[in-house]
Amino acid sequence: MSGLEAGWTTAPEGAPTLTTGALHVWRADLDNLERVADGVLSAEERERAYRFSSDRSRERWSRGRAVLRELLGEYLGRDPAAMEFDEGERGKPSAVAGEGIEFNISHSGALGLLAFALENPVGVDVELAGRVGDPVAVAERTFGRDEAERLRALPAAELEPEFLRLWVRHEATLKCRGEGLAGRVREDDLAVIELDVGPDGAAAVALKRAPDAVSLWRFERSGGPSG
Repeated sequence: MSGLEAGWTTAPEGAPTLTTGALHVWRADLDNLERVADGVLSAEERERAYRFSSDRSRERWSRGRAVLRELLGEYLGRDPAAMEFDEGERGKPSAVAGEGIEFNISHSGALGLLAFALENPVGVDVELAGRVGDPVAVAERTFGRDEAERLRALPAAELEPEFLRLWVRHEATLKCRGEGLAGRVREDDLAVIELDVGPDGAAAVALKRAPDAVSLWRFERSGGPSG
């Protein structure tokens, strides 16, 4: 699958319902959710957050994790603070007693994306522009010399957007497979969907099976997830 043109909309009222074949992707402004992490994170998550070198990074990571907890709590009808997580061999988290819900989270700067599907492994990645000093060099290490040369030949205004498009597809694919950064990109048997996050970034979601329906929602804290 290629690009997804649908826009981000207000979420329906009440707890969201995840059905077989559906993909739900939420976007959150992590700099505009000041109270979202209050009392929700586990002791282990708080300890992990304190390891970040800057207050801003710490706050963004904590808020992203709290949004994940709140949304899983809504889907499963449970207390977000009581959610427990397991991690696979390569660090991909799953919810204990998650009733088949697959999820993944990514953030770049203040923009966070969270993807959810039912019994359908999913990976999501978002990257904002201006965060990679030499896209061609990174492309050569990651995608090979031919791809790097193709990028180098592009007009200057097109180079970074195209690099970011390739990069988020790459990362979403690896995360879907749970392979970590050392994995090899194999998109041929996955459904990869590019998401519109505006002109200053790129995002993609990868799933084992193509979804029947896709919902793109904004997470705006006002007593809980809503639009």
